Amino acid sequence: MNRSANGRWLVVYMCRGRQKAMDMEKLLTDEGFLVRSQVMGGEDTYEIHALESEAQEARNFILENRL
Repeated sequence: MNRSANGRWLVVYMCRGRQKAMDMEKLLTDEGFLVRSQVMGGEDTYEIHALESEAQEARNFILENRL
């Protein structure tokens, strides 16, 4: 995996609630992905971003694990 943070960030997951976003961010990070979360518009909706170079693999991990 490309570990450089100098790429584009793509949304790989969206959820409601800060705790769920933190849990997903930790799960993906523990799996080796470089991710970050961002709250959307002051609401309780969060986007989880992965680097473009890892985004498809991160999405596949989420789907394969039914998350």
